[in-house]
Amino acid sequence: MVAESLVARWVASLRIRGASPATIDAYSRDVRDFARCWADSHEPDPTAAVELYLAAMLERGCRNARLRRAAAALRSLYAWATTAGVTLPRPNIPSLPKRDRSLPRAMTCAEVATLIESTSPRSWVGARDRAVLETLYSTGCRAAELCALNRTDLDLERGQALVRGGKGGRDRVVPIGARATEALKHYMQAFAGVPSSVTPDPMAVFVTARGRRLRPRRLHRIVQSAVHRAGLTRRVSAHTFRHSFATHMLEGGADLRAIQELLGHVDLATTQTYLACAPARALAVFRGSHPRAG
Repeated sequence: MVAESLVARWVASLRIRGASPATIDAYSRDVRDFARCWADSHEPDPTAAVELYLAAMLERGCRNARLRRAAAALRSLYAWATTAGVTLPRPNIPSLPKRDRSLPRAMTCAEVATLIESTSPRSWVGARDRAVLETLYSTGCRAAELCALNRTDLDLERGQALVRGGKGGRDRVVPIGARATEALKHYMQAFAGVPSSVTPDPMAVFVTARGRRLRPRRLHRIVQSAVHRAGLTRRVSAHTFRHSFATHMLEGGADLRAIQELLGHVDLATTQTYLACAPARALAVFRGSHPRAG
């Protein structure tokens, strides 16, 4: 069995190693789900317990990517136990087939504009929603990174922001476009209209109607509300803005390594995925770079 105290020590080690909050949250939920499943099954063999857990996930309709994440979480736990000198019977965790990597789906520039224009900046909440969408598209930051923005991270006079908490704990400075800067300034000024009953988080850039720091789940609702108002039928998430940012930058002639830095990708191969989303740009790069392309 896996004791809660052991899980807590492992989670603390993930934080020390600089794992992202999203990874820590997902991995800890997976391991705790496994621990409950194992305890309920009364199965003495740890390998059999893992197989029962994965089988239960399949029955619940979990996709292959979800199973692979759970397996990765368990491998992380048991690898840590080995290095930490913790006596824990190590199961044989099966290797799951790799899923086909789907290409990121970007919006068109017109769709991005329609979504942003669907927000009404007349109220402070509406001003927040517009600033959220403008910042997502202007910086290409992840949902968790946007929610983690502090007021001290913004330099609106220079048009840049310090994005914290990227994968691997890597911080980076990203530029903020003129329209996003204008939307952020308007949002900051709109705080004068916040009801006296609301005490906003003094550090957070984006807060809820109750004044608490915006979380990714609430951010998702803001995006979905904009999608509904704009009448778009396609699936759009906060991450779609990130894909659109990268694709439109590439189509506009941006260097792939520059996009890698702006997105905070550790591996250039991750950024290269966007070449498949912008074939015209890939062809232009080839024709302009290869000595015998002409």
